[in-house]
Amino acid sequence: MNYKIVGKNIKNDLKAVVREEIASYLRALFTRKTQLSRNNFVIFTQGRTGSNLLRSLLNSHPNIFCIRDPFVRWHIKVLFPKLHLQGKWAKYSKRATVCGLLFHDMHLNFQKIAHQEILSYFYNQGWKIIHLKRENFFNQIISARFAFSHRQWHYRSAADCESIRLKNIYIGPTEMIQLLEEREARYLREEKMMAQFPHIKIVFEKDLSTAEQHQKTVDKICDYLGIPSAPVQTEMIKTPRKTKELLQNYEEIVAFLKNTQYAHFLEMD
Repeated sequence: MNYKIVGKNIKNDLKAVVREEIASYLRALFTRKTQLSRNNFVIFTQGRTGSNLLRSLLNSHPNIFCIRDPFVRWHIKVLFPKLHLQGKWAKYSKRATVCGLLFHDMHLNFQKIAHQEILSYFYNQGWKIIHLKRENFFNQIISARFAFSHRQWHYRSAADCESIRLKNIYIGPTEMIQLLEEREARYLREEKMMAQFPHIKIVFEKDLSTAEQHQKTVDKICDYLGIPSAPVQTEMIKTPRKTKELLQNYEEIVAFLKNTQYAHFLEMD
């Protein structure tokens, strides 16, 4: 690894982040305040749940714009989170009749922002809440490790998939059990928190994993938001590779998990 190049990239990223944050603060301070209620919404989720696919579908609706996670960064914390959000809102809120914000739990954790606190803030403003999750968190774990390993999170063409077709990853059995237990605990905490708010639940496997599900899912969300639906589409595609093709030691993991409480995940792939 060329650490000099990596260091330069991080330095450039930091400069861009600082410029973006300063711009957000200026917009928040000097832009006329916009109304925060209407039919706006928050999507709360974890990584590798189809969140950007859902955002892409919603943004193809003529009257919806969903803003990407405003805290998607790892190098530096936001100094004034609420002001940063107000600045983001000032920048994007006029793009559509209905606007939303996407939040990932890990990005909020890095910023030390309590999940319940931020959901309460928007709920009290009259916003609707959408909870996006994945049932098979075995696949979610492998998808996350694969994406981080190759630094490629999204696919928009078959060429994107083909470029990494021969590369796969290794996760040892002991580490896999630890990751599954940690993910299960995260979802249990998440479900307990979400029970405190009226919300709609979108599940990746049932609502997003195939193209045939996409329009029905957006119809469902539009009905929840109280707005007419419209035909939607996305340029994003799902990698054609199955989970067992992403993991070098898939058979070893299957043998290790088949007598555990996580064995049912193997049948869902």
